[in-house]
Amino acid sequence: MSTRWSAALHLVAATCAFSVVGLLVKLSAERFPATELVFLRGLFGVPVLLLLARARGVSLAGRRRRLLAGRALAGTVAMFLYFVSLAWLPVGEALLLNQSNPIFALPLAALLLRERIGWRHWALVLAALAGVVLIVRPQSASLNWPALVGLASALFTALAYVQVRELTHSESSLTIVFWFTAGSMLLGGLAMIPQFVVPRWDELPALLGIGAFALLGQLSLTWAYAHGEVGRLAALGSLGAVLGALWDLLVWGHAPDAWTALGGLVAIGACAGLQLIPGPRPLTPRAPTA
Repeated sequence: MSTRWSAALHLVAATCAFSVVGLLVKLSAERFPATELVFLRGLFGVPVLLLLARARGVSLAGRRRRLLAGRALAGTVAMFLYFVSLAWLPVGEALLLNQSNPIFALPLAALLLRERIGWRHWALVLAALAGVVLIVRPQSASLNWPALVGLASALFTALAYVQVRELTHSESSLTIVFWFTAGSMLLGGLAMIPQFVVPRWDELPALLGIGAFALLGQLSLTWAYAHGEVGRLAALGSLGAVLGALWDLLVWGHAPDAWTALGGLVAIGACAGLQLIPGPRPLTPRAPTA
């Protein structure tokens, strides 16, 4: 099998794994606070990543520790907000909003990485925003705050991705994933103390599944982006929202309304287009960071 097809299959596997995480978090959110779910996700991943690093002879100390810590913080906040949105929104809708992060990643890349953004990129950002507006539209006379929380998770996800892009110049992917996983475990653990819920035995499979599928998805995603074409792979990642909608239908019998479905299609198409058209160029050459 060619590397290109292998990378695509790894990305599909990651997307499926993350959709299962969304399903399990949704099922667990009635009893467990989002902070505890964030902690448990990291608790499973840290020992596995330590074993992987030891087997591969990779140092996890990192060179740019301030940036690694910033990526871990942004990723943890994004995960927390995403888990909160899952408690109130259908899985497909929460996944879709979280995956709309290219809307924010492009302006952040222009601001923080000094990348030149073309008019086609901006046109697609506006189209994606229009799709998101159809999803986050006010319900009755009040704001759809769970959807706004899901959209906020996309903002912090974009900030984390921009930092990852900078970190790849100097750090191994395993180091980046470890700092994020360990950081989320530490921050989630501290935040969950006032509201810790002791799991019952019958709840452990779902909680362990969150950690296992999240780690599987993260490792598969990392491998895919290390060996495949970023634009094509990111477009495949849009399948996550479709899988989430399928879980909603199979488990809860919920189907999105017409406006949400239309907004989702517009947002997915625009975000996929952002990844497939030629990428932005740096305004000025940057010195190597390794």
